[in-house]
Amino acid sequence: MIKLKRLSDKPVLMPKAENEWERAAVFNTAAIYDNGLFHLIYRATDIGPHAKYGKYTSRLGYAVSKDGINFMRLDKPVMSNETEQELRGLED
Repeated sequence: MIKLKRLSDKPVLMPKAENEWERAAVFNTAAIYDNGLFHLIYRATDIGPHAKYGKYTSRLGYAVSKDGINFMRLDKPVMSNETEQELRGLED
């Protein structure tokens, strides 16, 4: 059995207002620890509105950390809704 220890009461990631694509919410992270770094892929939503599909289009972001608490994020999503099938957003 694995015993986990909470290091902080704060969320690992919060919405980032300066990045339109992730200013509404960030959630559903997937974490990997490799070569001394914590890597996160996460889903984020914007606020919209989008003419055809409304608010909250999902995209996938990437963050990395040395300590698992303080993460550096990319300013742009690593996967975005670019094809017709993805117009309402991406799901993880």
